[in-house]
Amino acid sequence: MGEEHFPTLHRRARKPHRCVECYRTIAPGDTYARFAGVGDGSAWSEPMCLACEGLTTFVWDRVRAMGLREDLGPSFGRCATWLEEYGPPCDIAATMQPALAGHFLG
Repeated sequence: MGEEHFPTLHRRARKPHRCVECYRTIAPGDTYARFAGVGDGSAWSEPMCLACEGLTTFVWDRVRAMGLREDLGPSFGRCATWLEEYGPPCDIAATMQPALAGHFLG
């Protein structure tokens, strides 16, 4: 059964959240992305910090540039792990914006 994703919402946190990608805390007052979807009959909704949202965009641009089928790309919230399998993190970070690379290399 396919999975349906809904548009990403950007919100300002009223309480702490944990980013689904890097597991860092999104502090109250921070802007973050809220992803939602439906798959296998269940609805889901996950918070993601803006740096990891940028990482997700970067990864999917790379998947498309490599000519890979979408099912060979990363599962949601696993972009950093997927990138590590396709090259050393320092090589990948060299192609990212500095702030995004710093977040990824943590």
